Amino acid sequence: MSKTFALGVSMIYFGAFIRQRCYTALGKLFTYEMSIRSDHYLVTTGPYAFVRHPGYTGVLLTVTGVAVWHTCPGSWTRECGVMSTNIGRVAATVYLILVSLITSGLLLRMSKEDEALKRNFQKDWEKWSEEVPYRLIPGLF
Repeated sequence: MSKTFALGVSMIYFGAFIRQRCYTALGKLFTYEMSIRSDHYLVTTGPYAFVRHPGYTGVLLTVTGVAVWHTCPGSWTRECGVMSTNIGRVAATVYLILVSLITSGLLLRMSKEDEALKRNFQKDWEKWSEEVPYRLIPGLF
């Protein structure tokens, strides 16, 4: 097993672990569509104590890990020669386009979520955003 393979698989598992912790922390507040419910409260515990959008960190780690896993030396994708075929190159291009669109969509959605949370939870959100200034990566972004 190559180090790159191990890195890709580790990214996938860590991304999935972060997502699971987010589901647990949010509980009934988790939805796939952005919404503020009448019984909504600001979740600041669990992974939300480190970054404001940890679920998206998990998604991005997972999709990046899949790309690393499939493109590393010794991977099935590289060893079977599929990447030297037109179908393989098209599949890789489609994957990269989808990941780019997902990333762009998440970045836009983060801003909208921050605005909605700030509008609904004002002082609590301001305090939390000062304590947790990073959106995706602690100490970086």
